Amino acid sequence: MKKSQKNTLEIGIVILLSIIIGIIAFFSMRIGKYVSLLIFGLGLVPILIAYIFKINLKKMLPDIIFGIIDNLLLIIPAIIGV
Repeated sequence: MKKSQKNTLEIGIVILLSIIIGIIAFFSMRIGKYVSLLIFGLGLVPILIAYIFKINLKKMLPDIIFGIIDNLLLIIPAIIGV
């Protein structure tokens, strides 16, 4: 498979999974059951995609660290707002 075809396939799969994840998250929040477990599970999807496409997780480490710090900073106002 050519590199351009592989890139197109990867982009298509990421877009499709993003749409599916968005739909699942939307309807699970409307239902209101097990939302925290579902959101945690959906957070593992990028790692699964990296495993499928054999992407080195060391390349993803800065993004993972940013996500952790960003989410920790967003949790503080959410708790204060409760």
